[in-house]
Amino acid sequence: MILSLYLVKIIAILSKVWPLIVLGIIFNLLIELFMPKKIILSNFKKKDFLTILRAAVSGFLISGLSFKVIPIVVSLRKEGASAPACASMLAFSPWTGVLGLMILGGYLGFSNLLILLGYSFLISIILGVIFSIIEKYGFIKSRTVIEAKYLKENNYANFGKYLKQKATKKELFLSILNILKNVSVAILFTAFFEIIFSPSFIASNFSTNYSILFALPFATLIEIIGEGFSLFAGEMYLLGANLGFVFAVMMAGVITDINELTMLANIFSKKAATAYLLISLALVLIFSYILI
Repeated sequence: MILSLYLVKIIAILSKVWPLIVLGIIFNLLIELFMPKKIILSNFKKKDFLTILRAAVSGFLISGLSFKVIPIVVSLRKEGASAPACASMLAFSPWTGVLGLMILGGYLGFSNLLILLGYSFLISIILGVIFSIIEKYGFIKSRTVIEAKYLKENNYANFGKYLKQKATKKELFLSILNILKNVSVAILFTAFFEIIFSPSFIASNFSTNYSILFALPFATLIEIIGEGFSLFAGEMYLLGANLGFVFAVMMAGVITDINELTMLANIFSKKAATAYLLISLALVLIFSYILI
């Protein structure tokens, strides 16, 4: 009985999102093939507002690239990118991949998607400005040298070559596999969640003023589903969750990513990673509450 209900949930979710998944993969591949990476990923050494703005926009554009965010940020830091620029890029990249945007837009509608995208962009800009201020007055200090071992682990040696070359067939294939894996896990997880919690429970608990408070730890726990974040958040929205909850889940999953926090600690400092986490979560809470 439970197994059959689980399968029905999986099929129902898949029937809603499969066209968006196909279109998302196609657009993702087009970005990887034709995105002018060398132009986009350049000159982030300054700490002024324009650099922060460019970094945020770059974070949005590179979110569809197969090289992934962490190696890119590590490589940019080695080339002299500032903490404000890297922080802005991280805050406005992972959840805004083409696939994630298409899935979320399919659930929320275009106008709501633009609102969430705009709020996310504002958070990344404000975060970068705050980083610039606290770094200017010495509240955080960045390490000047990144260990060679850490650079090697994050493919820094291949970064120059990566900027000049288009993605190979193997890289494109691995990118598709990674997307399908994350989306599949998300579908299985979301269907399981919908069996455990009834629509009335979700509607009554995920649509209140306090819903964003447990959205943060909840998002941290399910961060593993990657691109599937959009799918899960969209399903919760259909079942009655408010827009603030959806936004909190999406942003908190990005910000609390342990791999990104560890990376920030390694290329800047532990204080910088802590500042990124605390400031970002505070901004997410504020903007999510506005959306309720």
